[in-house]
Amino acid sequence: MRVLYDTTAAQLTAAGVGRYVTTLADALAAVPAVEVQRVAAPAGGRVAAGLRREAVYYPAGLGRLARRRRADVVHCPGPSGPRRMPVPLVVTVHDVIPLRFPHLFTRVNAAHFRLVAAPAARRAARVIVSTEFTGREVADLLGVDPRRIAVTPWGIDPRFHPVPVDRDDLARRHGLPPRYVLCVGTLEPRKNLVTLLRAFREVRRRHGDVALAAVGGAGWRDDELLAALGGAPEGVVRLGFVPDDDLVALYAGASCFAFPSLYEGFGFPPIEAMACGAPVVASDASCLPEVLGDAALLVAPHDEAGLAGAITRVLDDPALAADLRARGLARAASHRWDECARLTAAAYADAMADA
Repeated sequence: MRVLYDTTAAQLTAAGVGRYVTTLADALAAVPAVEVQRVAAPAGGRVAAGLRREAVYYPAGLGRLARRRRADVVHCPGPSGPRRMPVPLVVTVHDVIPLRFPHLFTRVNAAHFRLVAAPAARRAARVIVSTEFTGREVADLLGVDPRRIAVTPWGIDPRFHPVPVDRDDLARRHGLPPRYVLCVGTLEPRKNLVTLLRAFREVRRRHGDVALAAVGGAGWRDDELLAALGGAPEGVVRLGFVPDDDLVALYAGASCFAFPSLYEGFGFPPIEAMACGAPVVASDASCLPEVLGDAALLVAPHDEAGLAGAITRVLDDPALAADLRARGLARAASHRWDECARLTAAAYADAMADA
């Protein structure tokens, strides 16, 4: 089976979608009888590359490549897709947040999903999603037949694992004290970090030695968050974007990992934190109960007092923290990229069979 695999999304972001695109491609290379040919839209300046991508590559270029390479299947694992395709098309829908919560996005992002990504999913022979929750959302909001939806839970990169913690290095490089709460996420409204900042004020009243380390690159519609960060209580350390090798150490050294997101299609950060041995507190919204199970303390995303209380419980109770670490490690171990690749290859075969 020759698969033309579009890696364009990995050029645009190194966060969750980009991580999925590149890691799955590597895992598929080990699946017997699957030949993966990676292609991507031409790179270049942001505006020029965007125009070529949306006006040439997806409308016609990808289809020409499929014919030229004699592909059996084309997989678009990012939030885009072609209008026409001479072979069966498989697309990955990471979430439907631009339709469910359009006010959390820029008009351009919401319009792109509505006019490009959503129609591609409706045309696809198979739609891949990471959770049962997202599958239900795709069926509900996009009108995709559930029989064309394949659930392939994402894996965890092996680099995310418990490592010895060098507290002196964390203090020197990141300005962190021995105890800190970690949060990881792009600075955008969906990540709900304003609620976390408010909850952290209460945590600091109980634990004045604890810092809040905020990891994440710039996003959109983040004025309220940036204003809150600018006037944040003492103890908040903004680290910006952090490479994976540094992120592993930050996960492993965290006294608690907090993830109060309003909505996720999968949610890499909390399961990566579990893989590194951090006790996790997360919201009970969207897919997170499905992904995290009983290995995290779950609270309503807008419950500031509940979030502060859950974090404080982890900081106060070493036995609880140890139990969450053990449960988290076991939960993370069940998320494997080789299994994701196997299920993805099965979705390709099903798409070909239907065609």
